[in-house]
Amino acid sequence: MYNTASSITRIPPTTHTIVIPPRSAIPTVSGNSTENPRQFLIRVQEYTETINHWDNQSLLNGISQFLRRAALEWYCQLRISHRRPQTWIEFTNLFLNQFNSPVRRARQEQLWKECRQEENETINEFLVRLQALWQEQKPNENEDDLVRHLMCKMKNSLLSMIGISRCESLDGIIMEAQKIEEILYQRSKQHRDTHKKELIEQMITTENYNCNDPCEIQAMSAYQSRKQPNTYRQQNHATTYNQNNQQSSQYKHFSSRPTSNYRYMQSKNEIVCYACGMKGHLKRNCPGASLTLINSQFFKKLPIYYQRRARPPPPHICLQLVDRSHLQVKSSLTLPSTISNSTRRHTVYVVPQLWRSCIIGNDLIRKHNLQIDGGRQYAYSKKYNRNKPPRQTEKENIPNDEEYTLLSIERIKLPPFHAYHIRVKPNKMFKSSNETNDEAEYEITSIKETPRVANGIITPQHDMIIQLANLTERMIMIHTNQPLAKMTRLNQNQLNMIQYGQSNTANISTELSPEETTNLINTDLNEDQKIKLKQLIKKFPAVFNEQAGRTTKLQHHINLTPGSQPYNSPPYRYAPAR
Repeated sequence: MYNTASSITRIPPTTHTIVIPPRSAIPTVSGNSTENPRQFLIRVQEYTETINHWDNQSLLNGISQFLRRAALEWYCQLRISHRRPQTWIEFTNLFLNQFNSPVRRARQEQLWKECRQEENETINEFLVRLQALWQEQKPNENEDDLVRHLMCKMKNSLLSMIGISRCESLDGIIMEAQKIEEILYQRSKQHRDTHKKELIEQMITTENYNCNDPCEIQAMSAYQSRKQPNTYRQQNHATTYNQNNQQSSQYKHFSSRPTSNYRYMQSKNEIVCYACGMKGHLKRNCPGASLTLINSQFFKKLPIYYQRRARPPPPHICLQLVDRSHLQVKSSLTLPSTISNSTRRHTVYVVPQLWRSCIIGNDLIRKHNLQIDGGRQYAYSKKYNRNKPPRQTEKENIPNDEEYTLLSIERIKLPPFHAYHIRVKPNKMFKSSNETNDEAEYEITSIKETPRVANGIITPQHDMIIQLANLTERMIMIHTNQPLAKMTRLNQNQLNMIQYGQSNTANISTELSPEETTNLINTDLNEDQKIKLKQLIKKFPAVFNEQAGRTTKLQHHINLTPGSQPYNSPPYRYAPAR
């Protein structure tokens, strides 16, 4: 038995690859409100299973290696107080309760309410964003509830074309939505290609019209004649026939219609619209701002029942700026607009990149016959009545104020125990009774005890004079613009009492005989006293009269209690008590 070198077989060495991840790839959490604790738990579990081959118990024992700042301090306190969880599930529940702060929950709730599929967002991208919020906001719901939320928050273009029931599975809805997105993309791409082709043909046609070669002119005219309606051909048939008969033999095989079109295009290119600055049309035919537009910010401020009415725009809608750039039209909807106390409904188009919140187009102006005031940014409906001239507006009747301060116009020296009639003016502008229908009367009262102003009633006028008195033993100096009195409007009760006194004064009091005016039967007077009293009544009938009136035989004097303040009121008298 022998061994040879060829019979000896060697076992190749085994190679183990150790993956050392970069330091930035280690999942960590600090406990801030901006961090997602649920994502951290998933990342750290997958990281330890892939790199370290840890189970849940090993991960629980080494979780402190992935905690930072507030999260690490919280774990250390649990360790010191001997309250550390014994299983990974207990740690997960305790961790989520600790670091899911109220601020973050409120932010997530607001994001859930505002979660809607964007116009340029695919169904897969939207599902990832929706499901992340749904797992935190609705942890007790199942897949059927997620399908219901997805149908409610899906964009209208997909929702209107999905032909499946809401009871279908989530995967079926996603597959159907992906097919619809592919159809919408192909349709939009075809529309863009068609529009681009039309623009290129229009530019080529315009350039060829500027050529002076009669052959090229005739070729382009024939091409345009096939695209124009039959009415245009019938109107120009007679003109073309007559012009062809008058042509020279040099260009006898050419049609005269291209020449007329060429001259028409030349004159048209010389026309400049002063509204948009472009050539080829006038202001009354300007295509600029032909539609009523709103931007996305204005659309989001609308009530929710108006936002739900938004529909995809018609496929033929295309907005072009002066520089030939295009604006994307997101959707269209019908909104009510109130102008000049009249509400009208009109279709508007949502343009996300619009620089203004709203632009009123010519379609709204022409349809509802509006007038635009560009200086005040105001729109109104103006109607003319040819049979009746415009009525002049009456002057606005502005009443005077309730109270004024009367200022002196003159500068005088007032001697002791002397009265003076001085000219005064109010501290604020007012209208006299001749300029306004306000015929209210005002009461004059003094501001200070020195100098004293005679109380009275006055009607506002441009030139007013009041009585001023100096009741002291020294001379008083009255300066210009010095406040002297207050002029206060009389209230309704004061006016009623004044009118009542005036009406009684105007009536002529009838003098009756003493026998008719007095009855002295139930008195304790003797006959002699009764006769003398009747003679006295007969001698002074104005004093002993049942109706109140003016008299000079009596004086009314009021003694004020010390410490009390006087009360200013218009002068009137009471009927004598029996």
